[in-house]
Amino acid sequence: MHGSSRLAAVLLGLSLVAIRWGRLSAEEQPVADGAKDAARDKIAEERAQRQAVERGVAFLKQQQMQDGTWGAANFPQAVTSLCAYALLRSGVDPHDAALQKAVDDVKRQPAQQLYTVAL
Repeated sequence: MHGSSRLAAVLLGLSLVAIRWGRLSAEEQPVADGAKDAARDKIAEERAQRQAVERGVAFLKQQQMQDGTWGAANFPQAVTSLCAYALLRSGVDPHDAALQKAVDDVKRQPAQQLYTVAL
């Protein structure tokens, strides 16, 4: 898989997992008597989702260029905006250095592309 295709796949997967993870942790689900196995399964699933998000965050940070972008040839500002959103949605601290570099890059350029304006 090429670098930009792999990045797009990771972005999509990370966004979906982060959205699902946020929904799971926001739900309150009381554990009834005799439901210990189900509770253990849920804990294991949430742990697996957290680990997937952490791996996705690590991958995005590893792929980020020194200038704060992700080096996408087509629509670089949009890709940077999407990556920054994925990091935020995944629970990365807004003051994180990688996130700040991305935000600084997006602010430097006029927002003209759809994803850049929207995000």
